[in-house]
Amino acid sequence: MIFADTQLSDAQKTLRDLVSRLNHARNTYAALRTGKYDAFHGEASCLAYVKAEGSQSVLVVLSGNAGCSASITVKPGYGFDDGTVLRDILFGEHRATVTGGALQMTLTPYQVRLFIAEN
Repeated sequence: MIFADTQLSDAQKTLRDLVSRLNHARNTYAALRTGKYDAFHGEASCLAYVKAEGSQSVLVVLSGNAGCSASITVKPGYGFDDGTVLRDILFGEHRATVTGGALQMTLTPYQVRLFIAEN
């Protein structure tokens, strides 16, 4: 079913855009479809995990209703070594650098980021 933009609220348009971006990322990165799940960080309003397959690793960070402000310790073996710059593949505008084996992350409520290592 296809809806004209005029029939959708701003919130519905935002959700449609996010789902479209998530579907595109899933189709582009095999690790998101069939990769191994490994939790990195979890607390009441912040979850970080990696999906990895072969040499491809995607770090997923989600925030709940309180947002997320955390230092996420990254596990070795996924290519997220110190100095690695990670790029968000959903929106392309967010970057983060692994420093001291951790990633400093701040997200507003109900956000998601999918990070890969930049080459």
